[in-house]
Amino acid sequence: MIDFEKALSGMGGDRSLLNETLQDFIDFYTDAGDKIGIAIGEQRYHDAEIVAHNLKGLGAIFAAKELRSSAAAMEKALQHEALDQLDELLAELKAVIDQMVVATGEFLSR
Repeated sequence: MIDFEKALSGMGGDRSLLNETLQDFIDFYTDAGDKIGIAIGEQRYHDAEIVAHNLKGLGAIFAAKELRSSAAAMEKALQHEALDQLDELLAELKAVIDQMVVATGEFLSR
């Protein structure tokens, strides 16, 4: 899910910076799937795209391939207004976010 060693290395070995960034993920992105879903429901596709883009970036920072991939697919579908794909992609992204939150919480409690 998350390659914590790679993420730590990407942050120059600074464990406190990694912890802070992971805590920010929990604080600000736990409900990102819901935010995207609401924006889609209100046809605010650009707003949903911004959240997906941010998640994709966090996936890269955390070396979390599933998050990066799922968020990138959502971002692309939103850019192209591929509305028929959004429900499936959103369900997948929410599941990945939930897994990330659990993994992050476990890491931070060590």
